[in-house]
Amino acid sequence: MLSKYYFTTDVASEETDVVFNRYPKDIQAQFVILAKWRVYDTVPLELIKHKLEHVLRKGGETAVDHCVRVKNLAKSLCSFLSLTDNEKLYVSHVALLHDILEDSDMTAQELYNIYKYVGYSTEFCKNVVEGVVALSDHYVPTEGVNRLERKRKEADRLGECSDLIKLIKIADLIDNTNSMHFFDEDFQKIYKEEKRYLASKLYSDNFPLTIKLILNGLQT
Repeated sequence: MLSKYYFTTDVASEETDVVFNRYPKDIQAQFVILAKWRVYDTVPLELIKHKLEHVLRKGGETAVDHCVRVKNLAKSLCSFLSLTDNEKLYVSHVALLHDILEDSDMTAQELYNIYKYVGYSTEFCKNVVEGVVALSDHYVPTEGVNRLERKRKEADRLGECSDLIKLIKIADLIDNTNSMHFFDEDFQKIYKEEKRYLASKLYSDNFPLTIKLILNGLQT
């Protein structure tokens, strides 16, 4: 696992202050307000706006747009499951943040420290960061390992993750598939093969028929 994915919950309050103080003053002000009002579901959105607003995807859209769509898709998929309010909140946060470690300089420790600074419980902070780490690529391009092999390893790893992580990954896969028209024909062929294999690994006995049918469709 990449070093930026490691974090500890044993963090002194002054360490969270150091991380927080690295942000521009206007961003700090926003988080002070969020902490005061406990508007928790706004925190991940503000984070990705700050970290990913200049990250562009194929077609020229921002990574922020993609993350918001994934969150909305994940929330829709949640409606087919019997989840607690806390589980729904977890899905919303992790879905919004799912690309922040891959596509920015943020580390898992920094993400944890910011969540603690704003006022979340240690358990929720830990769960969210672990969820974001689970959805981040662990197998980076290396000499002698081709893309197909790397993507299959990621799919196998995700197949061992929790149902909620799988649910968010399904939402991510749907949105990426909807954007496939931005790819050239050669890459579309590669992506379709990766998509089929990944979808085959995201099944769960706990998923209702509707989600299983969605996965069947993603394998076509």
